[in-house]
Amino acid sequence: MDYNKHQSTIGNSREESLAKAVQMLQGDRLATTSIKRPDIATGKVVLGFIFWCSVIGIYLCLCLYLERCFRIPVFFVYPVAIFGCFLMIAMKAKPFVINAVLLYQKHAPERIRRSCLFVPSCSEYMLLAVGKYGVLIGVYKGLHRLLRCHHPNGGEDYP
Repeated sequence: MDYNKHQSTIGNSREESLAKAVQMLQGDRLATTSIKRPDIATGKVVLGFIFWCSVIGIYLCLCLYLERCFRIPVFFVYPVAIFGCFLMIAMKAKPFVINAVLLYQKHAPERIRRSCLFVPSCSEYMLLAVGKYGVLIGVYKGLHRLLRCHHPNGGEDYP
């Protein structure tokens, strides 16, 4: 062991010394771990998202067209349009969330990806939570975990 390296953990107070030691250990941990970059086709995911947004837009335009041309009452068309949109969004919510997290993992800078204090990382936690609990509860748990990802929190935490 390099004595000079560990000499830098000595501070004016016990708390300062502990903080320096923790920071040094985290730096050693971060230097040895590798970042997992998923193999995902970015263009294909973005085109899929644009396609589904277009489908929802066309559906809404069709509902409005039917209302105007066939004089279908507004109180019938709008609930059907809103229900149809929610149904289409619900069908693709889980793949959308998973692909969004995978795109983040692929393209986020290494500095940001390494800053997570937890094991598994916050993005991996989000994937696990969505897989285990579904979209609504999984995204809620993932966002709650992101809010906790700061000093002095950290450690092993699985959904």
